[in-house]
Amino acid sequence: MTGPRARLPSSHGRAGALAPALARVAPAAADGLLGLGVVAAQLLPLALGVNQGPATPFTEPDAPAVALILLQGLPLTRRRRRPLAVFGVVLAANTA
Repeated sequence: MTGPRARLPSSHGRAGALAPALARVAPAAADGLLGLGVVAAQLLPLALGVNQGPATPFTEPDAPAVALILLQGLPLTRRRRRPLAVFGVVLAANTA
């Protein structure tokens, strides 16, 4: 079988068992989870004060930083309906 609902070969172990479960998730719900997951993955290090590199001389995170993070992740919830608009918003937020 081919297409989006195709099963992975059994040689993939647990990943192969996960594919049918993911195929049953509604696309809108999957997109919502993707957007929320991206926002959470970006806000958590910000809230914990974790930096991936050496200490930087930037100021403390503020409302514009959180707004940019939200603009990077939340549009992903609408990526199937307006892909070009989502691309533009995410690109602009990432380059700001």
